[in-house]
Amino acid sequence: MSKSLFDEASVEGDEEPYRYEPADADEKADDETVESTTESRLATRPVLALLTGAAFCLVGLVVGVGSLPGSSPTLEVFVVPTIGVVAVLFGLGWLADQFGGAGGGVDLPAVERIETVVPGADIDETLAAERASRAPYSERTAVRKRLRQVVLAALQKAGHDPERAEQLLDEEAWTDDPRAASFFTISGATASRMARITERVRTRIRRLLGRDSPFGRDARYTVDAAAELVSVGERAWNDPENPDVIDETAAETRRTRDLQPGLVATQRVRLVGGLVLVAVGVGIALQQPALLLVGAVGTGVLAHRYAGGVPDPDLHVRRTVAAEDPDPGDVVTVTVTVENTGESTLFDLRLVDGVPPTLEVVDGSPRRYTGLRPGASETISYDVTVESGQHTFDPLGVVARSASGAVERALTVGVDGETMLTCETSPTPDVERPISATVDRTVGSVVTDTGGAGVEFHSVREYRSGDPLRRIDWRQLAKGGELATRQFSVERSTTVVLVVDTRAEAFVASGPDAPTAVDRSVHAAASIVHELLYSNDRVGLATVGPQRCWVDPRGGASQWPLLKEAFSTHEAFVYPTGEERFLRLSTLHWLETRIPDGAQLVFFSPLTDDGGLQIARGLQARGYPLSVVSPRVTGTESPGRLVAHLERQLRLSRLRQCGLWAADWRADEPLGAAFDRTERRRQR
Repeated sequence: MSKSLFDEASVEGDEEPYRYEPADADEKADDETVESTTESRLATRPVLALLTGAAFCLVGLVVGVGSLPGSSPTLEVFVVPTIGVVAVLFGLGWLADQFGGAGGGVDLPAVERIETVVPGADIDETLAAERASRAPYSERTAVRKRLRQVVLAALQKAGHDPERAEQLLDEEAWTDDPRAASFFTISGATASRMARITERVRTRIRRLLGRDSPFGRDARYTVDAAAELVSVGERAWNDPENPDVIDETAAETRRTRDLQPGLVATQRVRLVGGLVLVAVGVGIALQQPALLLVGAVGTGVLAHRYAGGVPDPDLHVRRTVAAEDPDPGDVVTVTVTVENTGESTLFDLRLVDGVPPTLEVVDGSPRRYTGLRPGASETISYDVTVESGQHTFDPLGVVARSASGAVERALTVGVDGETMLTCETSPTPDVERPISATVDRTVGSVVTDTGGAGVEFHSVREYRSGDPLRRIDWRQLAKGGELATRQFSVERSTTVVLVVDTRAEAFVASGPDAPTAVDRSVHAAASIVHELLYSNDRVGLATVGPQRCWVDPRGGASQWPLLKEAFSTHEAFVYPTGEERFLRLSTLHWLETRIPDGAQLVFFSPLTDDGGLQIARGLQARGYPLSVVSPRVTGTESPGRLVAHLERQLRLSRLRQCGLWAADWRADEPLGAAFDRTERRRQR
């Protein structure tokens, strides 16, 4: 049975993620062996080129002379033309790779743009690649499985039990659209072998005809039907028949630390090699010796391309940042100086600085194409717009090509000087009233059941000597009653811990230029801190992510500087490197040992994956009064983004069904407006 978003078992299950372990000596030795082998293989290519030229000359001799002593007619009639045809096919393949952009060497990371993960973009990329006949089977299977989970969760939300929901899918009765209804049975786990073969044949035929594939078309209709099932009527994308709404996004490396070191043979010789093979193949097949002259010339070109040694740069790099205490939105200049400290000239050197993935380059360029003599240096200068938080620079990315341009070496170089840029967080003035009034007994000052001094009327008791005159019930006394004292509900300050989701899955945004959910959570938390401290409440801070941050709950004016420093400088709020390890149950236990008794929690998470839902349910299961603030980073502009939006809406619905106060905070509205809307929903 497929696991859906509503499975209770998923609340406490803790999967062990992949743990990054530093390479040991044996692994490093293996890497050195592989690189040495690659270098030896590339170094032998000039010899192979010369042997290829000799082979061309031999074939030319056969064709020019007409025959060799002892050769048979079979050699002249069948074997030689066959060799020519094979050479032509190989040459056409090389030319197709050349003009198709395949294997053009090492691509430097696109560090100029902010690294942004948009929920649902992976589905759009799969559907776009499927239309271009390039989507792997594993990716299509992942899309089908993900859509199945959405539909199962929607059916369970509508009141069906899990078994009935599975039955509706298997019987193709969950929707009136036949294309969407059959999406989970044809080519799925329940389909017959013949049905799967039939679909594959249909898909290939449609691809050859240049038409939309059945998988892509049916997937779009399934997304549309799922949106109707979840009651998402108003959406930007609503035309499943049109595949042009999906644009394929090239998967570019964003960080220099992800640059794979090693040697790579470029494809600059593919054009020459392809033309040589085609000319020689035609010459052999048609027995035209003149065309073989092209092969002789081309062989010389190939041998020259592979001539020369493999580059091995020896560089010293220093970085400076022209800012000491920038504010959010400031433009800061970064300067990088690269010096060739080796003894050999670097003829073709491509450099790119490791711009933090959370900063955008607004002027200049962090990359440079140059050549450096021994002792020479090159300066790179560019400007970035600073955002709140702590931003870590990556090492310098380097690609050095040989003199012929046929071989290049990729590597990263450590940088002296500045490696981090810090910008303090400032609260956003979008909370229009104290949080205690906004969420009503969920967050903020607590109204107790104890009578005494306060604002809200509680009860009446008999008068006691020393009671203040303003609390005497004069109306009851005027009616002939006994002297009595009015009591009011006592208000006491409460302890609130703001818990921010800083897992890698929380660093998502609604678009390339939009702030991430973590950034929005930090700004919202900073605003809430001011309101709570103003109400004399005690406020603390915690994070759930690979890096743990904890600030003890305290009140008073001295608490804000501590929280501000944590928001601005703690590594928990830094964009993750992908090598950290996060264990949910271990983190929840860590929180349980630190949260004071009686504290209330506010959990900030985009809820774009099941991990956020499981953390919220885990905190609730431990008995904490919990409120959830979820920055909305999903949209409905494409099928993939709509799927992510449906998943998030179902998770929010699940939390509300469990009795939690959950605010859906849109990007175009103040935080207080989201709180008001949530309160109106609860009062219906």
